[in-house]
Amino acid sequence: MKNKNSSGMTLIELMVVVVIITIIVNIVLARFTNIKRKTDEATTKSNLYTMVRAIRNYNAIQNRYPSTLDELVQKGYLNQIPAVHLSNHTSTNEVKYGSIPEDSGKWLYDSSSGELRVDCTHRDLEGNLIYEWEY
Repeated sequence: MKNKNSSGMTLIELMVVVVIITIIVNIVLARFTNIKRKTDEATTKSNLYTMVRAIRNYNAIQNRYPSTLDELVQKGYLNQIPAVHLSNHTSTNEVKYGSIPEDSGKWLYDSSSGELRVDCTHRDLEGNLIYEWEY
């Protein structure tokens, strides 16, 4: 029996505190996850823009699109091929050649058209298909 003068928490009070702490932790984790995802998407969009600009510059000077993205590095249009950073995939700077998305999480480059996309069939936080990002 509990004495009126005793201090301490009952099991029910302790369980309520644990539930409240769990809810708070879940809210914080959800917000952190969205912040990380927003950062990854913004970085990848910026990298896409940089690479598309390099492809266009290459085409303007060479009168053709590079057959591989490595040519952009070899000829000084880029220092390196930047990585794709997305929460649904492992970060990579690998390139898949062609025009059909297969959700590899790599860059998708079509050398015949000079079109560069992110090979990801997921949606971003705004609800847009990542594969359809373009500049």
